[in-house]
Amino acid sequence: MTDLVEAGLLALGFVAILLGAELWHRRSGPPVEVTRKLVHLASGLPVLFFPWIFQSTWPVLGLSGFIAGILAWARHRGMLRSVHGVERSSRGELLYPLGIVLLFWMAHDQPVLYLVSVLVLIVSDPAAALIGSSYGRSRYEVEEHWRSWEGSLAFFLMTFLAVHLPLVLMAGLDPSLTVLVGLVVALLVTLFEAVSLNGADNLVIPLASYLLLQRLTAETSATVGVHLGVLLALLAGLGLLSLEFRFMKASGVMAATLFFYVVYALAGPAWLVPPMLGTLFLVAFRSTIRNVVPLPDARYQVVAISYATLPTLALVGGLHVPALASSTGWSAPPELYAAALAGSVAGQLAIMCATQLHPFNPSRPRHMPLGSLLALVVGSWAVVVPASLPVMDAWSVPLAALAAGVAFVGAGAYWYGRAATAWPSAAPWNFRLQAAAMTGAGVAAVAFGPALAR
Repeated sequence: MTDLVEAGLLALGFVAILLGAELWHRRSGPPVEVTRKLVHLASGLPVLFFPWIFQSTWPVLGLSGFIAGILAWARHRGMLRSVHGVERSSRGELLYPLGIVLLFWMAHDQPVLYLVSVLVLIVSDPAAALIGSSYGRSRYEVEEHWRSWEGSLAFFLMTFLAVHLPLVLMAGLDPSLTVLVGLVVALLVTLFEAVSLNGADNLVIPLASYLLLQRLTAETSATVGVHLGVLLALLAGLGLLSLEFRFMKASGVMAATLFFYVVYALAGPAWLVPPMLGTLFLVAFRSTIRNVVPLPDARYQVVAISYATLPTLALVGGLHVPALASSTGWSAPPELYAAALAGSVAGQLAIMCATQLHPFNPSRPRHMPLGSLLALVVGSWAVVVPASLPVMDAWSVPLAALAAGVAFVGAGAYWYGRAATAWPSAAPWNFRLQAAAMTGAGVAAVAFGPALAR
């Protein structure tokens, strides 16, 4: 009963915050971004103490559902312009309660890590928005939106303090470790925030912060220092590559850095080899054909990078579902994942090279020659697989053949889907088709590989 009373009082407090922000907005007319972020901050302060207030997840779920329901109803009725009156498309105010529920469910028994994760969300995000809107002069493009370097710097600095100080003061960790953890978490979460679209940062930031803290606070200072070095090397290397060859925009570099770091953190440095080879070959291919085929001055951004990396992330993530494997009696050795990953990278590389030669044209969906695509699959396999599998301790003729099968099946599925008249013609759907084809081929190889081996 105590939990219900406390949840009810917090719900009334949230309604009062909304009404106060709306009244201020109507009377004084401050910018909507200011009222949004102040609501974000004021409503988040009580959330910091949820592990000390609630004993179970159910009151948090009910309270978050109540808040999300009010915000959704107000958006539908065109009300609460102090929160919803932004020009850009955003669902952040609805993802915010969901992020809090999931974080509480995962981290309520680790109150310090929970507090740090929420603190990053409620302090760093408003600081970035307010500093960026007031002092932002240097901007970078994130799809159809613009963000400022000044805002991102403010987010980084506030996140570092929000991580370092509580870990030192409340967790009793070594200060040298907390400094390094603060730098890694601040840099990664800043990149997440910079490339998040449609308010997804309100969901991503608290969960990513917690998972990073849980992993890094259990490591030594030397190990976290290596993580920081790898992260900085990836960011600098991809930035220089894109600057020299006009390959990606700033947001694309950020998204690609996150991708490579996730692969490194989850699977190890050897698993970076296939996507790195694929990236370098694609850059070389674009630079070569630019002298022959007129290419538009278009550089990859967040959406393209996200879909291109999805097949690899799906397979790397598959390495970390031992509970599912043990409960079903099914398992696949890591070398099978390695072969499927190398094959999916080769197939994705062939598709991306083919789309440079034959850009998607909704009025002529069949104009990509199948023979040209298959020839590129052979070339991509030769670039990626022989150099990758030995490094990943997965070299054998059957595994190399499996990688070839993944590449050919995925590329063939993409060609067939692109030629289908029922496939949507809007630009993002071409990326989605690539991701679906290659992810399906890779996952199928892992799923049926053990059965075929028997």
